[in-house]
Amino acid sequence: MKWPPVVTPHYHFIKKHIDLAGLSGKELQMLKHVHGTYIAVTDGGFFMNLTIMPANVVRNDPRRDTHYGAAQTRAIMERVFLSFKEKVKALGPKDKSRATVRKNNIFDFAKWDVLHQDRRFLLGILDEAIAGETENQDFNIFKTCQIWTKVGGALVL
Repeated sequence: MKWPPVVTPHYHFIKKHIDLAGLSGKELQMLKHVHGTYIAVTDGGFFMNLTIMPANVVRNDPRRDTHYGAAQTRAIMERVFLSFKEKVKALGPKDKSRATVRKNNIFDFAKWDVLHQDRRFLLGILDEAIAGETENQDFNIFKTCQIWTKVGGALVL
């Protein structure tokens, strides 16, 4: 995870996974402003991203500032990353003895190598950090994985 998070437009990652036909022009414009950040490269060349998106594009009032631009997205991602870091620091002795936690600098997630056997465990902690940030909010955080081929593609997790 890069710190501070590098935030970029993510519409091109998510447009394939949303029914755009039912959206008005204003709602589509709002969707085109979604941003996110790259967090990891996984086994097999997948790039994992987190994308901030209004919880319900149709119900949000497009006249309000309901899109999450770069500054808002960066602030949300920073809170998620800090929560993740605190959760990892607070692990019990058994979980701190996991190979990934033991072999990496707990203060610098940008250089972490997550071992295969710890992947689900650490993604679970990331899910907890995301859930804590999105509870009672008007946005969701989507995890997407892209594998780049000649055609390209994305998979929403």
